[in-house]
Amino acid sequence: MRKHVDALVLNYENEIKKLNKAIELECAKHKEYIDKLEGLTKEKDRLNRRISSAREKIKTTEEQSSGYKNALERANETNKELLQQVNTLKEDIEVLKNEKNELETQYSSEIERNSKLSEENGKLQEEVKVQVLSVSDITKRMIAK
Repeated sequence: MRKHVDALVLNYENEIKKLNKAIELECAKHKEYIDKLEGLTKEKDRLNRRISSAREKIKTTEEQSSGYKNALERANETNKELLQQVNTLKEDIEVLKNEKNELETQYSSEIERNSKLSEENGKLQEEVKVQVLSVSDITKRMIAK
């Protein structure tokens, strides 16, 4: 019976060794999981810091974008005003061109009229010379008589 008990004890000891070995393996797995979990927790914390930083950058960018948008709107308003001024100036230039054309036409007409008057003046001066010479001739004859 002693042999039977010794065999049972040996069997139980072997079972205990197997269980202890299994427990050690499970503990090693759990340690590995814990290490992985700690690594993942650190990675999560690092990513959360990056997310916070990115959110801050987004907030800053949105504020800058808002500023740029306001500046762009003001620039668009200024451009509209300048465009209106340019259109007004174009209209003024067109009016001035028309006035210039009218004045050039009047100037040409005046030059043509002056040319005709100058021609007439030359003819009249010739007639006057002829008549003066004629009167001078008549006067000389009368004096001679």
